[in-house]
Amino acid sequence: MHTGTRRIRPGGLLTIGAALLMACCRSAEAKAHDAAQQLRSWDATEVLLGRLRAAVPEQFAAQIRRAAAEARPRAEAQLREALSP
Repeated sequence: MHTGTRRIRPGGLLTIGAALLMACCRSAEAKAHDAAQQLRSWDATEVLLGRLRAAVPEQFAAQIRRAAAEARPRAEAQLREALSP
């Protein structure tokens, strides 16, 4: 009877392990870059939202502003953490 599970080959475990290790060990510089990019992206989004105010439904604009308000503190914290000694 086949249970539907797949076996992982030993080489596959090595590949998975290497991928996880690389994801966990990103440099502080890369993390800071990503956080700064997120902040710039939210800035640009809000500028664009302001320019398109008449064309964007208010409910959608409110959702974007809420998403920015929630994401900014996380990105700022990530940036501070990456830049701290």
